[in-house]
Amino acid sequence: MEDQPSNPAKPRSRGRPKTANPRGIQSTASSLDVLKVMVAHSEPMHLREIAAAVGRGTSSVYRYLVSFVEAGLVKQDEGSGRYDLGPMALKLGLAALRRIDGVAAATEELARLVKNIDADGHVTVWGSNGPTVLRWLGRPSDVVVRVQEGWVLSLMGSSTGRTWAAYLPKDMLDAAVQHEFETRPAPAGSGTRTERKKALAQATEHIRAQGYSYATGELRNGVDALCAPIFNRHGTMVYAITLVSQNPGLTPQHHPEVVEQLLASTRSVSEQMGATLA
Repeated sequence: MEDQPSNPAKPRSRGRPKTANPRGIQSTASSLDVLKVMVAHSEPMHLREIAAAVGRGTSSVYRYLVSFVEAGLVKQDEGSGRYDLGPMALKLGLAALRRIDGVAAATEELARLVKNIDADGHVTVWGSNGPTVLRWLGRPSDVVVRVQEGWVLSLMGSSTGRTWAAYLPKDMLDAAVQHEFETRPAPAGSGTRTERKKALAQATEHIRAQGYSYATGELRNGVDALCAPIFNRHGTMVYAITLVSQNPGLTPQHHPEVVEQLLASTRSVSEQMGATLA
């Protein structure tokens, strides 16, 4: 039998970074700061601009840029000398986007909102017949309004529907309005079709200006609804999150913090899906 060492060294785990090397970690973090600045900027940048934004000297930032150019993460324009994100950065971004499950991300944010705000809520997509409930979650206490998954909500008669109407292409919106005229009875006192179209146009303009839709009397008297859109990297609305609660639980004037939480959630999901928001 071969002799064994009296105090054998423990095998070192492979593939795991050593935490006892702060210099390497700091270097990586500093280099990522350079990329973060370039991602946040909407156009190519000069070396001095990048260095100023990162808060480091041009010489150290230049060394990072040289490495990034070699890796394809950054490219440099030969004429102007400015730096921009390179083809490998695009590949990384697209690969990350393909791994994102928008429904899961939206549902996760909905669950957090339902718990924190104590409201019911749902996630909708645009289906063949209009805004369709994809996920519904009830609040921890008594449910205000139970909405079945698969329900198609009114385009003109719901906060959710009007939010979708605000961001649909004109041809899709016109077809959806006509479909609603033909399949849903007009609510009492809603006026003629022309008047309803005008009211919808005014509502959607307001929604686009403030970024969300609020309605009282949603589905039944005494119930409020608050809805905000979610966009993909093409700027197309793909989902909406709607909160439902008893009046005045969601009234923007009384509860601006609820609006802020909803918008923060929809913005988070939109950014995960690659949207660039103003």
